[in-house]
Amino acid sequence: MEKHDQLLKSLFLNKTLNDIEFFDHDLRYYSPNMDQTWIVDGGVQFRMDDSYISFAYAGELQFFNLFLSKAEEIPNDFEMKSLGAREVSGIESLIGKTVTDVKALWNFYEELDEDFEPTGEKKYMPFEIILTFDNQSFLQIAAVEYRIAGNQIADLMYNSERDMLISLNHRFDIATE
Repeated sequence: MEKHDQLLKSLFLNKTLNDIEFFDHDLRYYSPNMDQTWIVDGGVQFRMDDSYISFAYAGELQFFNLFLSKAEEIPNDFEMKSLGAREVSGIESLIGKTVTDVKALWNFYEELDEDFEPTGEKKYMPFEIILTFDNQSFLQIAAVEYRIAGNQIADLMYNSERDMLISLNHRFDIATE
Protein backbone atom coordinates (compact mmCIF):
# COMPACT_ATOMS: atom_id res chain seq x y z
CA MET A 1 0.00 0.00 0.00
CA GLU A 2 2.89 2.32 0.67
CA LYS A 3 3.76 2.36 -3.05
CA HIS A 4 0.26 3.57 -3.87
CA ASP A 5 0.32 6.18 -1.11
CA GLN A 6 3.62 7.50 -2.48
CA LEU A 7 2.16 7.73 -5.99
CA LEU A 8 -0.84 9.65 -4.68
CA LYS A 9 1.41 12.00 -2.75
CA SER A 10 3.52 12.61 -5.85
CA LEU A 11 0.34 13.68 -7.69
CA PHE A 12 -1.04 16.03 -5.01
CA LEU A 13 1.41 16.89 -2.21
CA ASN A 14 2.91 20.41 -2.41
CA LYS A 15 1.02 21.04 -5.65
CA THR A 16 -1.29 24.01 -6.24
CA LEU A 17 -4.95 23.43 -7.00
CA ASN A 18 -5.56 25.48 -10.15
CA ASP A 19 -9.03 24.18 -10.91
CA ILE A 20 -11.63 21.72 -9.65
CA GLU A 21 -14.87 20.44 -11.13
CA PHE A 22 -17.57 18.00 -10.06
CA PHE A 23 -19.32 15.80 -12.61
CA ASP A 24 -22.64 14.00 -12.73
CA HIS A 25 -24.16 12.13 -15.63
CA ASP A 26 -27.83 12.94 -15.10
CA LEU A 27 -27.61 16.21 -13.09
CA ARG A 28 -29.58 14.58 -10.26
CA TYR A 29 -26.91 14.97 -7.62
CA TYR A 30 -27.77 15.23 -3.93
CA SER A 31 -26.54 18.12 -1.79
CA PRO A 32 -27.87 18.23 1.76
CA ASN A 33 -25.74 21.29 2.46
CA MET A 34 -25.03 23.39 -0.64
CA ASP A 35 -21.76 24.77 0.72
CA GLN A 36 -20.29 21.61 2.21
CA THR A 37 -21.45 18.23 0.86
CA TRP A 38 -22.35 16.71 -2.49
CA ILE A 39 -23.20 13.18 -3.68
CA VAL A 40 -22.52 12.79 -7.41
CA ASP A 41 -22.35 9.84 -9.78
CA GLY A 42 -19.68 11.14 -12.17
CA GLY A 43 -16.68 12.19 -10.10
CA VAL A 44 -14.30 15.03 -9.40
CA GLN A 45 -11.53 16.47 -11.57
CA PHE A 46 -8.51 18.42 -10.30
CA ARG A 47 -5.98 20.49 -12.17
CA MET A 48 -2.89 20.39 -9.99
CA ASP A 49 -0.23 22.72 -11.36
CA ASP A 50 -0.51 21.75 -15.05
CA SER A 51 -1.73 18.13 -14.69
CA TYR A 52 -5.27 16.77 -14.64
CA ILE A 53 -6.25 14.11 -12.12
CA SER A 54 -9.74 12.63 -11.92
CA PHE A 55 -11.33 10.39 -9.31
CA ALA A 56 -14.30 9.37 -11.39
CA TYR A 57 -16.57 6.60 -12.59
CA ALA A 58 -15.31 4.48 -15.47
CA GLY A 59 -18.02 2.66 -17.41
CA GLU A 60 -15.75 -0.05 -18.77
CA LEU A 61 -14.55 -0.89 -15.25
CA GLN A 62 -17.94 -0.14 -13.65
CA PHE A 63 -16.47 1.57 -10.61
CA PHE A 64 -14.72 4.73 -9.44
CA ASN A 65 -10.99 4.90 -9.98
CA LEU A 66 -8.15 7.41 -10.22
CA PHE A 67 -7.14 8.65 -13.68
CA LEU A 68 -4.38 10.94 -14.90
CA SER A 69 -6.71 12.69 -17.33
CA LYS A 70 -9.72 14.96 -17.57
CA ALA A 71 -12.98 13.35 -16.42
CA GLU A 72 -14.52 13.86 -19.86
CA GLU A 73 -11.77 11.69 -21.39
CA ILE A 74 -12.63 8.61 -19.30
CA PRO A 75 -14.43 6.01 -21.46
CA ASN A 76 -18.12 5.93 -20.50
CA ASP A 77 -21.37 5.24 -22.29
CA PHE A 78 -22.81 8.42 -20.79
CA GLU A 79 -21.86 12.08 -20.92
CA MET A 80 -20.16 13.66 -17.91
CA LYS A 81 -21.90 16.94 -17.09
CA SER A 82 -20.10 19.71 -15.23
CA LEU A 83 -21.77 21.00 -12.04
CA GLY A 84 -19.93 24.33 -11.73
CA ALA A 85 -17.97 23.56 -8.55
CA ARG A 86 -16.00 26.81 -8.71
CA GLU A 87 -19.21 28.80 -8.28
CA VAL A 88 -19.48 27.56 -4.68
CA SER A 89 -17.66 29.97 -2.34
CA GLY A 90 -16.15 27.24 -0.15
CA ILE A 91 -14.77 25.42 -3.15
CA GLU A 92 -13.63 28.66 -4.79
CA SER A 93 -11.51 29.36 -1.67
CA LEU A 94 -9.42 26.25 -2.45
CA ILE A 95 -8.29 27.55 -5.85
CA GLY A 96 -4.67 28.67 -5.67
CA LYS A 97 -4.07 26.77 -2.43
CA THR A 98 -1.35 24.15 -1.97
CA VAL A 99 -2.01 20.60 -0.79
CA THR A 100 -0.14 20.02 2.48
CA ASP A 101 -1.36 16.49 3.30
CA VAL A 102 -2.84 13.53 1.43
CA LYS A 103 -4.47 10.51 3.03
CA ALA A 104 -6.10 7.58 1.24
CA LEU A 105 -7.95 4.37 1.89
CA TRP A 106 -7.45 1.74 -0.80
CA ASN A 107 -9.56 -0.96 -2.40
CA PHE A 108 -8.50 -3.47 -5.05
CA TYR A 109 -9.83 -5.72 -7.76
CA GLU A 110 -8.27 -8.71 -9.51
CA GLU A 111 -7.64 -8.90 -13.23
CA LEU A 112 -9.47 -11.75 -14.98
CA ASP A 113 -8.11 -13.88 -17.81
CA GLU A 114 -10.00 -14.78 -21.00
CA ASP A 115 -11.84 -17.55 -19.07
CA PHE A 116 -12.88 -15.01 -16.42
CA GLU A 117 -10.59 -16.62 -13.88
CA PRO A 118 -8.63 -14.36 -11.49
CA THR A 119 -5.04 -13.86 -12.59
CA GLY A 120 -3.89 -13.12 -9.06
CA GLU A 121 -2.80 -9.62 -10.06
CA LYS A 122 -4.33 -6.99 -7.78
CA LYS A 123 -5.09 -3.53 -9.15
CA TYR A 124 -5.50 -0.87 -6.47
CA MET A 125 -7.93 2.03 -6.54
CA PRO A 126 -8.85 4.55 -3.86
CA PHE A 127 -11.99 4.21 -1.77
CA GLU A 128 -11.27 7.62 -0.26
CA ILE A 129 -8.87 10.54 -0.68
CA ILE A 130 -8.57 13.37 1.85
CA LEU A 131 -6.69 16.46 0.72
CA THR A 132 -5.64 19.09 3.26
CA PHE A 133 -4.74 22.56 1.99
CA ASP A 134 -2.45 25.30 3.30
CA ASN A 135 -5.47 27.37 4.42
CA GLN A 136 -6.43 24.50 6.80
CA SER A 137 -9.41 23.48 4.62
CA PHE A 138 -9.81 19.87 3.62
CA LEU A 139 -11.73 17.92 1.03
CA GLN A 140 -12.97 14.37 1.69
CA ILE A 141 -13.76 12.42 -1.48
CA ALA A 142 -15.01 8.83 -1.22
CA ALA A 143 -16.76 6.17 -3.27
CA VAL A 144 -19.81 5.27 -1.19
CA GLU A 145 -23.31 3.97 -0.91
CA TYR A 146 -25.75 5.61 1.48
CA ARG A 147 -29.36 6.27 2.34
CA ILE A 148 -31.24 9.45 3.17
CA ALA A 149 -32.90 9.80 6.58
CA GLY A 150 -34.69 13.08 7.34
CA ASN A 151 -32.82 14.98 4.60
CA GLN A 152 -29.49 13.77 6.03
CA ILE A 153 -26.97 11.29 4.68
CA ALA A 154 -27.05 8.07 6.72
CA ASP A 155 -25.46 4.63 6.74
CA LEU A 156 -22.44 5.59 4.64
CA MET A 157 -20.42 2.59 3.46
CA TYR A 158 -17.48 2.44 1.06
CA ASN A 159 -18.58 1.09 -2.31
CA SER A 160 -16.61 1.69 -5.51
CA GLU A 161 -19.63 0.93 -7.70
CA ARG A 162 -22.23 3.38 -6.38
CA ASP A 163 -21.78 7.14 -5.86
CA MET A 164 -19.17 9.68 -4.81
CA LEU A 165 -19.23 11.75 -1.62
CA ILE A 166 -17.46 15.13 -1.79
CA SER A 167 -17.31 16.98 1.51
CA LEU A 168 -15.62 20.28 2.29
CA ASN A 169 -14.36 20.75 5.85
CA HIS A 170 -16.67 18.09 7.29
CA ARG A 171 -15.33 14.58 7.86
CA PHE A 172 -17.89 11.81 7.48
CA ASP A 173 -17.38 8.46 9.19
CA ILE A 174 -17.75 5.76 6.58
CA ALA A 175 -18.14 2.06 7.39
CA THR A 176 -16.07 -0.55 5.61
CA GLU A 177 -18.85 -3.16 5.88
